[in-house]
Amino acid sequence: MPLVDNDRRRLVEAIAYSPEVSPADRLRAVQLLQILDPSPSASQIDYDDDQISDAQLDEQLDALLIVDIVQACLTDQDVLGVSARNFPLTRAFLTSELDRRVEERVQARMESQKSR
Repeated sequence: MPLVDNDRRRLVEAIAYSPEVSPADRLRAVQLLQILDPSPSASQIDYDDDQISDAQLDEQLDALLIVDIVQACLTDQDVLGVSARNFPLTRAFLTSELDRRVEERVQARMESQKSR
C-alpha cells in the first residue's frame, strides 16, 4: 500500500524528532520538512549536544545548509526555503569579497596592458 502525503510527513517527523536516529539523518529529515512546510518551528527539534561532535555538525551544515545559503546570497533567489534576506552578514561578505576580487583582476589586467 503506497504512503499518502500525511503518512510521509509523519514518517519524516518521526525521523527528525527521534533522539535514536543519527544526527545526519535527523538533519536530512528537517530539510525535507522545511521543503514540505517552509516555516516549521525549529524549537520542536531537540538535539542532544553530546550526541554530535563539532566536526559532524560542521559536515552536516556544509552538506545541508551552507551551500543553499551561499547560492541564495549569490543568486538573490530563495533556495529550498533559504532566503538571502535571513543572512544579511553572509550576503554582505560575499558581495564585498566578490567585488574585491573583481577589482583586483581588473587592476592586474590594466597594469599588465600598461607594461606592454
